[in-house]
Amino acid sequence: MFKIFKKPQKPKPLAENLKLGDSMNVLIVDSDEKFQSKLASMIRSTSLPDKASSVRITPSRSLRDAIEQVETQQFDVILTDITLSDASGFLVLEELIEYSNRCPIIVLSNLTNWSVIIESAQVGIQDFLIKKTLDAGQLIRSMIYARERSRLERKVKKAEGVYESLVNIMPLGLFRTDKEGTLTYVNDNFGKLMKCSSSSMVGQSFNDIFGSQSAQELIQNCAKSLSTGQVTEMEIPLRIGEDSEQTILFIGTPIHDEYAAVEGLQGVMLDITQQKQIQSQKEASNALTLLQSSLSNVTCELNNAMTPVLLDAEMLRENLSSKTDLKSLQRIEESVHKARSVMRPFLVTSHRLSPRSEQLDPRTILLQCIQASKDNLPPHVQLKHQVSEQLEGVFGDASQLAKMVKNLLQNAIESMSEPGVMGVTAEIDNLEHPDKNLDILGLKSGKYLHITVNDEGSGIAQHMKQRIFEPFFTTKEKSRAGIGLSEALSIVKSHGGNLKITRNVPKGSCFHIYLPTSQSNSWQSKTTDKAKNPEPNQAKKLILCVDDEEHIITSTTILLEAKGYEVLSACNGAEALSIFTKRMSDIDLVITDFAMPVMDGPTLIKSIRDLAPRANVILCTGIETEENLQGLEDLEINTTMFKPFSSATLFESIEEVLGN
Repeated sequence: MFKIFKKPQKPKPLAENLKLGDSMNVLIVDSDEKFQSKLASMIRSTSLPDKASSVRITPSRSLRDAIEQVETQQFDVILTDITLSDASGFLVLEELIEYSNRCPIIVLSNLTNWSVIIESAQVGIQDFLIKKTLDAGQLIRSMIYARERSRLERKVKKAEGVYESLVNIMPLGLFRTDKEGTLTYVNDNFGKLMKCSSSSMVGQSFNDIFGSQSAQELIQNCAKSLSTGQVTEMEIPLRIGEDSEQTILFIGTPIHDEYAAVEGLQGVMLDITQQKQIQSQKEASNALTLLQSSLSNVTCELNNAMTPVLLDAEMLRENLSSKTDLKSLQRIEESVHKARSVMRPFLVTSHRLSPRSEQLDPRTILLQCIQASKDNLPPHVQLKHQVSEQLEGVFGDASQLAKMVKNLLQNAIESMSEPGVMGVTAEIDNLEHPDKNLDILGLKSGKYLHITVNDEGSGIAQHMKQRIFEPFFTTKEKSRAGIGLSEALSIVKSHGGNLKITRNVPKGSCFHIYLPTSQSNSWQSKTTDKAKNPEPNQAKKLILCVDDEEHIITSTTILLEAKGYEVLSACNGAEALSIFTKRMSDIDLVITDFAMPVMDGPTLIKSIRDLAPRANVILCTGIETEENLQGLEDLEINTTMFKPFSSATLFESIEEVLGN
C-alpha cells in the first residue's frame, strides 16, 4: 500500500547530470597548451554522444590571437586566464569584452585573491573558477549557466529596446524623479515638448526646466505628492523662446518602495493646446449662438415697435401742412429706416441673414470709408491710400462691405501706439493657377478685387494669428467686444472671398482682402419707381389682418379703411383661423404676422391652405433670418413684407397680390 513512495535514488556525479545538449562554440584563451587540452577533454567528455560534433573548440595562446578570433567569428563562451604571454590583469578582460560584443566570459586562474575576483566580476565576467580545484562538472555547469544568462540578458535587452521604442513613439512625455524631485528618466517625447534632448534633462528639476514662474505651482504640488502620496494633475502654460504658448497637462503619480514609502514620482506630460483651442472655439461659438439668438429676438421686437411709428407718421403727413412739422415727420421716418439698416448688418454677420446681392462700385465705398477714417484719425497716425480708378464692380451688400473696411481701418489705427503711417490700396488681381494665394485662401481662378490695409504697429505674433479672428477674442482693453476682425472675416467670406495676414515691411501687419469681381465696369443704380398709395380696386376687398401687436393692427386697419378696404382683425393664429373658417368665401386677402402666441403664422397659413388652396396670403415678419424663411416655399405665400414696412410697401404688396 506504500508502493507509491519510491526509494530515493543515489544521485549521479554532477558531471553525469550536466550534458551539453546542443551546439556550442567555445574559445579557450590560455598560454598553457596542456591546460587547454585538459579543458577540451572535459568539455567533450560531457557532450551528448550524438552532439559531440556540434561542440566546437578554438584554442588561443595570446590576447592578440584571441582578439583576431572574436573579430572573425561568434563565440558562445570564452574561457580565459587573466595572465597571458602578451597581457595580464583586467586589460585582458576589458579587451575581450569590447571586441567580442560582450560574449559571456569565464575566468580560469590560480589566483585566489578575493579582491581580484570581486573586481573581475565588476568588469563584467560571468564566473571565476580556480584551476587547481576545477572539475568537469563545475566547468560545464558554469558554461551552461553563462550561456543561458547571456541569452536571458539578450532577451531582456531586446525587450527593453521594444519597450523603449514603444515608450518613445507614444504621444506622451514620460518622466520619473527621485524623492528630491530630480529627473532620473525622461523619454524622447518629453524632450520634444521641451525643445531639447531628453538626455540633457536627466539630473535637472522641474524648476530648472520650466522656469521659476511656471514651475512654482507645479513644484508645490509635486512636493505635496511626495509627502502625502497623492496624485498631481494640473495644466501648465508653457512658452519656449518665440514659439506660441502651449498648454501642457501634467499628471504625476507617486512611486512607492517595498515598504510603501514614497521614493519618487512618475507620470506623463501631454500637449493639450489643440484641445484647449477647440474647447475655446466651442465656448465662443456657443456664446456667439446665444448672442445671435438674442439679437434676432431684439431685432424682431424693435421692428415690431417701429412699424406703427412709421405707419402713423405717414398718416400724419396727410393732415399736416407746416413745413416744420413735415420735417419732424421726415426725421422720424428716416430714423426708423436707419434703425432697421443698423440692425440688419448684425444678422448678416452672424450668418442668420444672407447679404443683399447688388452690383456695387467698390471705389466709391472705399473712398467714403477712407475719408471717414481720416476725419477721426489720432494726431500721431497718417493715412495714405492708392485706389485704382479701373476697379471692376463686385456683387454684394454695400453696408456690409463698408463695415468690413471700417473694422480693418479701425484695427490698424488701434494697433499704432507710436507715430506712423497706415495705408490702403485697391486693385484688380487676376489669380490663376499655380498662384499660391488660390490654394492658401481656397479660392477659384478668376479676377479679384484685392484690397490691402497695412499699419506700422507692433505686428501680430505668430501664435496670435490663429486666434485674432475668433469671436470675442481681443488683445485690447476689456471694454472692447473683440468681434471686429471676426466680423470682417465673416463679411468677406459671405461675399465669396477670403482674407489673409502678412508682415508689413519694415514693421506692422498687412491685411489682404480678396473679393470676386462682377466682371463689369459700369454700375447702374437700381432705382425702382414705386407707386405711392395706389387706388384700390373698384369693388371693396375684405382683408383679414393678424398680429399680436395691437398698435400694428390699429395703424394698419386705419390705413386700409382710409383707402376703402374692409378689415377684420385677429390677435393670434387660432382666432384668425376661426374667423377665416366662418367667412372664407368673403375674405379676399390674409395679412399675417410670423411669430405669434397660441398659433404662429406658418401654422395658420398651412391651415388656411388646407381649407382654401387658392387663398391670397401676405406674410409679415419682424426678422428676415434664413431660419425663418426656410420652408416657406411649400406654403405658397403670395409675398412677404419685412417690418417695419411703409404704407407704400403695404399698398404695393396688396395691389400685387389682388391684381394677380
